[in-house]
Amino acid sequence: MNYLFTILLMAMAIMLPNGRFGIVKRISKMMNFLTKLRKHLTLF
Repeated sequence: MNYLFTILLMAMAIMLPNGRFGIVKRISKMMNFLTKLRKHLTLF
């Protein structure tokens, strides 16, 4: 699983123009969004 995940990250790094940092920012945004979504779901 780890190996596949690293390959996926590498592919994303190659595809994105701003490289590795762009991935980190995007992942952090996704994580924040998921946590917010989870909080909203727990309210209902």
